[in-house]
Amino acid sequence: MILRITLLSLVFWLSGCTITGKSPPSQFYILPPPREIQPLSQREQVIAIAPVRLPKYLERPQIVTLHEDGKIGLAEFHRWAEPLRAGFTRVLGAGLAARLPQSHIITLPAPRAHPDWVLRTQVHEFQVYPDHCRLQVDWRLSRGDRDHAWHRTEIRQSLAGRDYTSIVTAMGLAVDRLAARVAEALARPD
Repeated sequence: MILRITLLSLVFWLSGCTITGKSPPSQFYILPPPREIQPLSQREQVIAIAPVRLPKYLERPQIVTLHEDGKIGLAEFHRWAEPLRAGFTRVLGAGLAARLPQSHIITLPAPRAHPDWVLRTQVHEFQVYPDHCRLQVDWRLSRGDRDHAWHRTEIRQSLAGRDYTSIVTAMGLAVDRLAARVAEALARPD
């Protein structure tokens, strides 16, 4: 009887340790904006960024990584402080604004907006591997009802380290490199 009570007490004590035990604090991240950039064009224009389309597996608060065996890793304690779609749009817009300083960058939907260009993006892959971040995206520029340019771009950005700050930095740099390619297309004369 005493052994049974002792075992039950031990089970309750151990379960209490796991229930009340502290887990590591969650860390929250945003994609970093671009650093100082040389302008490509001084042309005045309004550029609208349509809502970015992401794969469903990325539409979650956890940072997603890909393991070598193809499994998806969800960082339970390393999360986005804003939806990834919003962060992607913010960094893309900041990269365009830095390279095209006379342009006015807006996001759609925008009431009564009459942009010169609309940028539409479909992200196919935006994830982190053990040594790099890979961004694969289709993007097109439209003027009025006509598509002006369609591109498929793949960007590989090396990781400076394996910690989440390095991961988030590499992801932000990949989006900024996409902004550079879009800005180059917008800076070319018609």
